[in-house]
Amino acid sequence: GVSDKVSGWWSLWRITLQSEDERERRLLPLFVDDAGRTLAPTARTVWDALIDGRFEGRSEQTSSDPGVLGRLRAVASDRGEQLFRELATQHEERITRERKKGRDAFRVRRKALRHVGLDTVRQYRERQLDQEQAAWEERLSRLEETLPELAPVCVVRVRRQGEGGKA
Repeated sequence: GVSDKVSGWWSLWRITLQSEDERERRLLPLFVDDAGRTLAPTARTVWDALIDGRFEGRSEQTSSDPGVLGRLRAVASDRGEQLFRELATQHEERITRERKKGRDAFRVRRKALRHVGLDTVRQYRERQLDQEQAAWEERLSRLEETLPELAPVCVVRVRRQGEGGKA
C-alpha cells in the first residue's frame, strides 16, 4: 500500500506530558524520505499498513547511519511541538477547573462552619479547614510542574521495490 516511488524512514514517536499525578500521551507518526522531506500522508499510510499487517518486510539491526535517529528526533521534536502544546493547554485547563471547583467547595464549607455551635469548636474546625486547603493548594502547585518527553516507539526503513524490499 506504500508507493513504490518513496523510500525513507518511518517512525512512531510518543509525546508525553508528565506531572506528579498525571501522564498524558499522544503518538506521532512521521515519514522522512531520503531527500529529507517530511511526508505526512505517507506516514499515515505506513502506520495503517503496519497496523493492518499489510507490510512486507524483515527485521534487521542497522548501524549504517547512526545519525538517523538524531535526524528523526529533530523532525519529531519540531512536528510534535504543536501536540505538546495541546497537551499542556489541556493540562492547564484541567487544573484551572479543579482550582475553581476546589475554591468554591472550600468557600461553601467555610460558610457552613460559621453556623456551627461553640466558638472553640468553630475555630478548631476552621484551622483544620485552613490546613486542608493549604495542602490542596500545594498539591495543585505541584501538578502545575510538568516534564515533556519525546521517545521513539518504532523506527522502520521503507525501501522502494527492487531496493531489497521493504524493511
